[in-house]
Amino acid sequence: MENTKFVQASSNSNQNQTSPLTCLRRELRSLPPLGLYRSIYRVPKRLSNVNEKAYTPQVVSIGPIHHGKKSLKPMEVQKKRYLRNYLEHTHQDMNYYVNIIKLNEEKLRNYYADPIEFSSDEFVKIVLVDATFIIEALLIKAGFIDINNNVEDCIFRQPWMLQDIKPDLLLLENQLPFFILEELFFPVRMFFSQQNISITKLAHNFFNNVVLHLEEQWNDSDQRFSHVEHFVDLFTKLSTYPVKPNCYDHKMRMETLYLPSATNLRQVGVKFKVRTTNLLDIQFCYDKGILEIPKLNIYDSTEIVIRNFVAFEQCHSFRNNYYITNYIVFLDYLINTPEDVELLVKYGIIANYLGDNNQVATMINKLGKGVSYSEDGFYFAEIFEQLCDYSKIPSHGRKANLKQNYFHSPWAGISAMLSVFCYTEFAVEIPIAGGSFSYLRIELGDFIAFIAAGNLILEAIIGTAAVGRSWSSYFSSLLTNDTDYLRIRVNFLPKGFDLWDPVAFLVIVNAIALSGTKRTSVLNWIDCILSLMVIVFIIVMGIICGDVSNLNPYFPNGEKGIFEAAAIVYMSYVGFDMVAPMAEETKQPSRDISIGLVGSMSMITANGVGSKPRLKSK
Repeated sequence: MENTKFVQASSNSNQNQTSPLTCLRRELRSLPPLGLYRSIYRVPKRLSNVNEKAYTPQVVSIGPIHHGKKSLKPMEVQKKRYLRNYLEHTHQDMNYYVNIIKLNEEKLRNYYADPIEFSSDEFVKIVLVDATFIIEALLIKAGFIDINNNVEDCIFRQPWMLQDIKPDLLLLENQLPFFILEELFFPVRMFFSQQNISITKLAHNFFNNVVLHLEEQWNDSDQRFSHVEHFVDLFTKLSTYPVKPNCYDHKMRMETLYLPSATNLRQVGVKFKVRTTNLLDIQFCYDKGILEIPKLNIYDSTEIVIRNFVAFEQCHSFRNNYYITNYIVFLDYLINTPEDVELLVKYGIIANYLGDNNQVATMINKLGKGVSYSEDGFYFAEIFEQLCDYSKIPSHGRKANLKQNYFHSPWAGISAMLSVFCYTEFAVEIPIAGGSFSYLRIELGDFIAFIAAGNLILEAIIGTAAVGRSWSSYFSSLLTNDTDYLRIRVNFLPKGFDLWDPVAFLVIVNAIALSGTKRTSVLNWIDCILSLMVIVFIIVMGIICGDVSNLNPYFPNGEKGIFEAAAIVYMSYVGFDMVAPMAEETKQPSRDISIGLVGSMSMITANGVGSKPRLKSK
């Protein structure tokens, strides 16, 4: 009996030790502490799924995350050559650097968000080889090490290889902690103490044609650079340095954001100007309507750099430090089409080294996929609101339309006024019918007038042929519903020029006109009656056969749309040459023709620019 109780007690004890709750308590006690220095992360799937290649090294691995991948092994030999050369340059034994790394091994491991599975010796080896490779490459690029006699260097002797390596060194998963680079660089810094070099300055020189925009006026002793996590952190800070204070005081939630595109902003009078400061220093002068944007260089590697900067912010930054993310949102709203890119290239805001504006627009519009945003505010909220308010004022759009389409240069306005003055002068001096032909014949002689007459006749023939072709199409569709019913084609003429019905129409009309003014007058009366009959027919048939539902909405574009259409038609048919020949019919040509010409120009201009351009929503 006692033995039975003992067995039951032992069984209960074993069950307690293996129960899920007991295991959970044990796991909680053994949880590793969260790294104090963690800043090197694996890119979240929501980002890497959009473009996995942008986050994966293609040539060289740095650090433990991608170490040992088969596709990256060829560069391992070159990295070890750089280690050997670095030891020779610094006159230090390898143990000197090994000891430095071993003393900082725990701190180094804490920089990585995920546990490092490599053994101590293997981890130290990875850090030593990769760190000295980076330092040696920075020194060679800056000219501190001569490689002209080094036939083993396959990087700087092949420029394409260097351009492939640079983006790999700016991948979030492909980083070494910055402090270990500074520690291992110390012997070199002491040797070149008079030249005041640093890892920060060498890196600035190395990546200058890869990173988005590097502030030229900066000091590596600035408080912002007192603690740098790694290269991605360094260049994120350099690209956004300095940040405006209290930039998030102006609240705007992401779902309420709206900004017209670059071409739409230009239509409402916004002028673009390039700045030479950091990426975040975007300013809008409301009074002058000038939007100043720092220059952005678009290289083959730009998408990779931006994506990894954004990934670092997404993983590491506090909610109000999404600077690059907010900048990408600004670009995404500003650029919708290749025309937007072309406009920004024109003003020097974008330097497109890809050559294809459509490729740039597509790239920028895809950068925000999978990105999460801060709910507490938006860095450019105030600029967004100012630009939206500016675009809603009708007078800004009218002024812009006038300047861009009619007076985009002083010569456009001058030529328009000279045309008015010339017609006025001729009409007053020679108050007869005939227009420009008569003026040229009297002032410059028969030969010049003959050339002008030829141009006028050619213009009239083309215009009348177009009317004749349209008339025959309408008339044949009225008879049979087939616009080609009355077409007369000839096979020996090119397509589009093989129709003789307009020619026949012209021949008939001109024959009647040449037969005398009485017959021409009768023809005009017949044409007028036919036109009225057609109009009445359309109205009657519309009432009988029309669908009332088509009348809703009756004015789809409103009153404004009617005036816009009327302005286009008015500008298409009214010209100075229609006013000047009326001199014979006026009592005081010198006064009436001048008023008519100036009034005609004023009315055309007012109608043409009196409507505000519509903005397309994103």
